[in-house]
Amino acid sequence: MSPSPLTLPLEIMIMIGKAVDSQRDLNALAQTSKALYPTLSLLLYRQDIAGPCNSLFWAAKTNNTAMISRIIDDNVHVDKTDKDNMMPLCYAARFNHIEAATLLVEKGCRLEKPLLEAVRAGHEDMVRLILDFAEEDEIDVIVLNNALEEAASGPHDNGDIVQMLIDQGAETDLGLGMGHDTPLIAAAGHNSLNVAQVLLDNKADIEALGYSFQTALQAAVVEGHLKMVELLLANGAEVNMRAGDWGAALTAAQFGADEPNEEVIDRLIDAGAHPNQATEEFLESWNHCKRWLTLGERW
Repeated sequence: MSPSPLTLPLEIMIMIGKAVDSQRDLNALAQTSKALYPTLSLLLYRQDIAGPCNSLFWAAKTNNTAMISRIIDDNVHVDKTDKDNMMPLCYAARFNHIEAATLLVEKGCRLEKPLLEAVRAGHEDMVRLILDFAEEDEIDVIVLNNALEEAASGPHDNGDIVQMLIDQGAETDLGLGMGHDTPLIAAAGHNSLNVAQVLLDNKADIEALGYSFQTALQAAVVEGHLKMVELLLANGAEVNMRAGDWGAALTAAQFGADEPNEEVIDRLIDAGAHPNQATEEFLESWNHCKRWLTLGERW
């Protein structure tokens, strides 16, 4: 029987380890001997930071600040990207690891993509950290506008994040092209009341048209968001403005909504919606004709 390679002197095993290019093979070799492991694990680390630097990404994902500090001290570039084109700070931002993120931003990591990750996840403290470290004009206004769109259309309804982005230079009324709405229209469609209020407080155009040429009021009506409809009307939205696929808000309530919301329809009527914006059959089916007869002196 041939002797096991593990019976070779330790010095020879270490020489073999140094000749192994594959991290997977080197790791397997390191696991075979307690005596080998300390030396070969150091070789593994050296190979890793000279190449993909998986250890830095792992440390960012797990908030391992000691590992991040060690890797930074070994002069590893903190803007390395992985197979998904993500930097370590992107993962720290996504998982809201403030300590790890602080180490990375202090070393000059690029901030734009991590900002989007933090906004997308709704991490207010992380957004504040990134913006506090950003020098003037460091984050492009296009990125800020994208971040504002993420905040307006996401599930978190965080008005404080929106205000921070506006303070940094995000534009409240900018639609970002085909397939994009203004932030207020996005907030209206997603029923993000806090976001909508902050946008209105910052003079967002309440009648601005989105990519499908609908207004914020129409977007809220189509989705049946009563509180949003009330907020927009209270801030001066024109109930009879004609725009978009449906023409006006009441038309959107009939033809745009999957399930017409009677409370929304009533609120539009109370705000002065004109009856010619919906069909007679629809109004009869929703029992609104008597209300219009009562309010008929408006027209």
